[in-house]
Amino acid sequence: MSEKVRGGVPREIIIDGLEFDPAEGATMTYRLSGRSGPVKMAGNGQVYKESNPHTGHFSQDLSVDAKGFKSLQDLQTSGRFVSATVTTAGNEVIDGKMSVANDGALENNNGVVSLEMAGSFRPR
Repeated sequence: MSEKVRGGVPREIIIDGLEFDPAEGATMTYRLSGRSGPVKMAGNGQVYKESNPHTGHFSQDLSVDAKGFKSLQDLQTSGRFVSATVTTAGNEVIDGKMSVANDGALENNNGVVSLEMAGSFRPR
């Protein structure tokens, strides 16, 4: 039986070539890019499933200094899609082209920024 680390904070987060540290006690939430859709019933009673594409996404609180915060703000303002790579606690690497997806402006709360990224996000 193979034991794997399944939980814990990410080991590494790299966004547009800059490495960021997870904030203490924060957990990451993510969704991989793929396809999904509701199960439906046709007029003849046959059941089928729709297949619609959806973006990948991750949310993570990051511990940042002034320079890191400025870099994230600039990235959000630019609207660019950049390389984003996350190495999970279990050493799984997930990466893709992503953009800052926060609804409002990023805020630095005593060195912690709540970041949301969306775009293509798949395991290597």
